Amino acid sequence: MSVPDHQMIMDVSTRWNSTLYMIDRLLEQQWPVSTKCHKCQNLSEIQWEILSTVKSLLELFEAATVFISGDKYVTASAVVSVIHALHAKMEPAPDNVAHMKQLKDTTSRQLIQRWPLELHHVTGDNKKLFSVVLKSAALDLCFKFNCLSPETAQYVRLELATEAIQYVTRTKVVDLQVDTDNDSVVVLGLEMSSRTNFESLALKVKSLALRVKSLALSKSPWPCRTCDLSD
Repeated sequence: MSVPDHQMIMDVSTRWNSTLYMIDRLLEQQWPVSTKCHKCQNLSEIQWEILSTVKSLLELFEAATVFISGDKYVTASAVVSVIHALHAKMEPAPDNVAHMKQLKDTTSRQLIQRWPLELHHVTGDNKKLFSVVLKSAALDLCFKFNCLSPETAQYVRLELATEAIQYVTRTKVVDLQVDTDNDSVVVLGLEMSSRTNFESLALKVKSLALRVKSLALSKSPWPCRTCDLSD
């Protein structure tokens, strides 16, 4: 049997996808390894099948990390869609064997812990990352609020509106009252909280953005970028 003359690869905890590359090389060299290990403990046929299954699953994460590591395009706003796609791939299929279902379940739980997409999964450790990637997606016209539950989308809208209002207040372009206590903001006489009607909120923020833009053009040349907070 013709097998490429390659050295074995060892995984390194600090290198992304190195476990995949190690397994891939071992599967490539299965015949020479099995031949050399005939006098020692060799892997069983089931164990080789498990390695092949693990490889197919890890290849999904390699594709995700390679895409997110790109430097020719914006990646932060794509994280939510990529994680959502990985979750979909982790759903057990009817023809999955037991070890494949177990691996998918474990992987899915770890994805939730590290990259939560829902409010009830957020902890103190990942709250900042959660907020950054969701707001990045919401402000990107390619993604906006896709893949988000209504509750999470509401939270992101409030976070964006709060930041926009606080920015305008700090620049003192308009005279606004900002009160962030108890998860609420008061702007133009409208109190906004997690129970706010966000359609009304979007209209208020759009009106505010137009007002700020008008003042900016007439008084000072500072840059003003407005974003659409509606779906």
